[in-house]
Amino acid sequence: MQNLMEEKIRDARLSKTEKRIADYFMEDPERLYFSTAKDIALALDVSDTSVIRLCRRLGYSGYRELQEQMRRELTDTIASERYVIPSEQLPEKAEELARTDASDHLALAVSALENTFRKNDPAKIDRAASLILDSDRVYVAGFRGAAGPAMYAGTMLSQFLPGVRTFSRADSGCIEAMTDCTDRDCLLVMSTPRYSRMAEILKDMALEAHSRIIVVTDRLTADLASGADEVLLCDPSGPLAVNSYLGMMFLLESILRSVSRQLGTAPSDRFQRIDRYLSQLGLY
Repeated sequence: MQNLMEEKIRDARLSKTEKRIADYFMEDPERLYFSTAKDIALALDVSDTSVIRLCRRLGYSGYRELQEQMRRELTDTIASERYVIPSEQLPEKAEELARTDASDHLALAVSALENTFRKNDPAKIDRAASLILDSDRVYVAGFRGAAGPAMYAGTMLSQFLPGVRTFSRADSGCIEAMTDCTDRDCLLVMSTPRYSRMAEILKDMALEAHSRIIVVTDRLTADLASGADEVLLCDPSGPLAVNSYLGMMFLLESILRSVSRQLGTAPSDRFQRIDRYLSQLGLY
């Protein structure tokens, strides 16, 4: 992938130290997505200032801006080159489905769950649950294919906690509700390719309000992940021409498990009150 950073390095007049750093950038650009300026300085035995000076020489305000540019370019590449819309996937998937049976589907499902499990340190799930429990209000958002998982997570969380709002329709109501979020609130938002623009807007609103943010997506380099307090990664691959949400549901249930474990028997009175009124209505 020929990116903007490569073009800037090619055209810049650099000192010997800056060339060393630039060569390091170009040897393995992917490490820039996750490394800090200090990490790079330690690896090359140069100062943090030298790394930042190179970034400014290339026209960036600092290392952070360069890193964000790299992440955006990777996301655009993934969206344009790797994600294939369902209508174009359908012929290949239909042929594949004709060759497989239920046992093959089970194997694919297990593989997606195992991949999702491997991508997420259990400590991250516990931290996500702690962020939720430490918040005054919790906003849960997911649209299109992620609407079902969002509704599930929101409904289950509302059994445990007050102040849970769920967004599964991308309309103005989401914006109006998120306008009230504060630094004491939490947004749990989920999306996989093609990423929901509404999900990204809600995350931006949460960032602006300094809210806690938990993102469930497929890649750390997704725009949705940028700025989040915790990012949990799911494997959306499956046998159909549309994304699989098994991995996402697994992660959401894992968060709920951690919430339940941390609360213990504390929600007993809340459960009893909810059940008493639901029983009167027959809403089981």
